[in-house]
Amino acid sequence: MTSHIYHSENHIPFTYRVTHIPSGRWYYGVRYAKNCHPSTLWNTYFTSSKEILQLVKSDGPESFSYEIRKTFKNSETARAWESRVITKILNWPTTFNKCSWPAISEAARARGNETKRQIQPNGLTIFQNAAIKLLAKLDTIEPISGLTYRELRRQKANATRIKNGTNGKCSNTFFLDNNPSKDPIIRKKMNDSLRHYYSTNKNHFYGKKHSPSSIEKMIEKKLGENNPCYGTIWITNEISNFRIRTDLPIPEGYRKGRSVHKSKKSQQQLLCPHCGMIGRATNMKRYHFDKCKHKT
Repeated sequence: MTSHIYHSENHIPFTYRVTHIPSGRWYYGVRYAKNCHPSTLWNTYFTSSKEILQLVKSDGPESFSYEIRKTFKNSETARAWESRVITKILNWPTTFNKCSWPAISEAARARGNETKRQIQPNGLTIFQNAAIKLLAKLDTIEPISGLTYRELRRQKANATRIKNGTNGKCSNTFFLDNNPSKDPIIRKKMNDSLRHYYSTNKNHFYGKKHSPSSIEKMIEKKLGENNPCYGTIWITNEISNFRIRTDLPIPEGYRKGRSVHKSKKSQQQLLCPHCGMIGRATNMKRYHFDKCKHKT
């Protein structure tokens, strides 16, 4: 991939977001052309998206709001940042973005990794020092809310998922009222997807395709009343989880949802001395330390 590096006082690469006010959908992009400047956004530059340009022609530029999200010193950093953001937001229904491109060259990635592994005066790499600093901050109390930064990050992530209609969960509790599989339209898509899967994939044991009757039975078992979990919900008292029928009242001391309980050993965070990765003890011992691919 060709590297784009411009050296000019007028060259300020930037990322931006434009929002189509009538629909509420938005587009995240980057501008890194020669002598580009944030002041050109929505004056002479109206994004590179064909869909946005079509809406500008039909609805007018006044139907959009726009903002500069971040400025950069060089084009490679700007493109890498845009790629990182779009990779996260690509499946959100509120965005116009349809693809994510690895917007950084192999040479630039190698230089970045080499910089992160430079040894600092304390004997650790830049990446390791940053990981230790982040881990220490996560468990400190934020003075205004009284919560830890770890809890605040979880709350922010959950709020973003609810706002954008995504199904991921970032906490130990899954609220079944937000379960998208209860939506009849989504259940229809699940049914069609399962039907396509069972009719096109061969049986693992016999090498034969499923018969139409067996397909219906398997779909009914997964989505219908033959499913042992059909018509039930999870409830928890923060100690144990179990299912009850939806027509029964929730017992006192319980709430709707699940809580995931893990041992203190699995929750322990360890730092790999070779790559600087921080993670739970069980996974770190399996893939890092003596087994780390960055071990020299």
